[in-house]
Amino acid sequence: MAREEHPKENLLRDATALVERLELRLDGVGDAILVGFRRDRSPSIYWTQAEVYQFSAANQLRRGFLVDRLIKAEEGRLFWLDRQRDGREIVLRRTPFTEVETADYRARFRKRAVALIQALEGIDAAAETSKIIVGQVPADVPLVARCLQWLTALRHPVTIANSPRLGG
Repeated sequence: MAREEHPKENLLRDATALVERLELRLDGVGDAILVGFRRDRSPSIYWTQAEVYQFSAANQLRRGFLVDRLIKAEEGRLFWLDRQRDGREIVLRRTPFTEVETADYRARFRKRAVALIQALEGIDAAAETSKIIVGQVPADVPLVARCLQWLTALRHPVTIANSPRLGG
């Protein structure tokens, strides 16, 4: 049976919960990267549609997605959420990250954040900007500066939220 293909979502257009969003293309990264901020200033980064990091307004990691697996924060720890069929229902099975998985996940984010900081710091000329910035919404907000400020202010290792919910 042929596998059903779904078109990729256009995050710059469709991620309307992120009221300010910036789409970038970095060398060595196939898909575009989207960095966005909700009304409460909580940021999210979509490295690809298969790797997502969502933070609280207090810069704590609250949710994520990595290679078809949901991730949520709970009581300062990370958990995998795996969809499993239970009869007619689909349930989410919750498995805590091991210490090694938590360290690896934080290191993975840190490595990507450093690469993004370096790319954003390298934007000085209009020609450079047009090669890196794919688009932004709204167009008149200094999102490169906002992204840099947020990424450089993050504590490393990234702190884990007590809840996957906004404000939770």
